[in-house]
Amino acid sequence: MKATLLFLTLGGLFFLTSCSSEDDSGGNMTPNNEPEPLEIGDLHQGGIIFYLDATGEQGLVVALQDQSSSASWCSNAEEIDGADGESLGDGAQNTSDIIRACEESNNAAARCDNLNSNGFADWYLPSIGELEEIASNIAIINTALEENGGTSIALETYWSSSELNVGSVSSAQTYSFEFDVVGSQTKFGTAYVRAVRAFD
Repeated sequence: MKATLLFLTLGGLFFLTSCSSEDDSGGNMTPNNEPEPLEIGDLHQGGIIFYLDATGEQGLVVALQDQSSSASWCSNAEEIDGADGESLGDGAQNTSDIIRACEESNNAAARCDNLNSNGFADWYLPSIGELEEIASNIAIINTALEENGGTSIALETYWSSSELNVGSVSSAQTYSFEFDVVGSQTKFGTAYVRAVRAFD
């Protein structure tokens, strides 16, 4: 509530108003009317935040829906030059490398690259490190997904964009949200797909 004090001076009336920490709509305001800081689980720029950097202003969001439940990784069994990044932020370059080397238009990377969701078209297939980051806050993220009209990350195996060459068989890394473990399978196999994007 606001309290207004009235003073009579030689020059006329003077109003002194003191304000509480609530705005007129009843919502809480931060000092200087600054927006609330971003947090893991917030709906932001097309998806749910699953990673924030040290500034708290840049990070990664995960799409509200799966892009597939049975996509292949790539029909090209040869090693792909460059698609081996495993860390946070590597997924975008991995995705570009996969699309360049693979002929089919509906593989896991292409499904993410072609996604245009909530006004954003720069989605990509996450690296294995990015999938692990999602898993580290899976309860918060799944709750936020459901609260914002999305669907939870399934207790299934999801493709990462991180290639893995084992012996003579070319594979890619996967993440099992059922068993909370990194794995791999041949590129011709199928798995779930969930896109991510970066924001700043």
